[in-house]
Amino acid sequence: MSDLAERFAAYAARKLPGARGLRVSDLDRIPGGASRETYRLVLHYELDGERIARRLILRRDPPGSLIDTERRLEFAAYAAFFETSVPVPEAIWLEEDPAHLDFAFCVMQELPGLEAAPTALLAPPYAQHREKLGAQKWRILGEIARADPKALGLVGVMKDVAPQECWRRELGYWEGVIDEDELEPQPVMRAVIRRLRANPPPPAQRVSVVHGDYRTG
Repeated sequence: MSDLAERFAAYAARKLPGARGLRVSDLDRIPGGASRETYRLVLHYELDGERIARRLILRRDPPGSLIDTERRLEFAAYAAFFETSVPVPEAIWLEEDPAHLDFAFCVMQELPGLEAAPTALLAPPYAQHREKLGAQKWRILGEIARADPKALGLVGVMKDVAPQECWRRELGYWEGVIDEDELEPQPVMRAVIRRLRANPPPPAQRVSVVHGDYRTG
């Protein structure tokens, strides 16, 4: 951990050339998460005569993962929704050069004092607010779904798609996933794909943002 803290402090020094006395404290790995190694830390430095202690989250690619996630798109989505009605942390740095910390990583603002574990939310003191929390959760999902990807600047990061081509792109993507990952023939899934190609849905009314893993936590 001490080596990671020192290397991160050195990286931060390059990103904050005007800062002095950079050091990292309270570096701690957060358990869970299959796509990234996640750490919380406090970055201390002095800038323009002010002493700053900034709480950050470091998400580093692991040596191997069963989940293929698009790092740049994920970071861009956080940046796009920051300071909107969707509560997300500030996206600070995206680093794809593994030379700094052995693997690519991104850095976010930490939002302290929050609870995301589903088991904890089912117990006091959260359980008594379950209906309100549920309403808030679905309101946030609705805000994401009604967002315009072009207005957010996401089209520059991900490919644009015409409304009438949405079904074709998604079906082709998931067929490719099955082609790559299936361990044995999937006749039912192949029949479904043939059925969908022969009977496509009507064109989408609009193109919007879809959260691919929306859940508590």
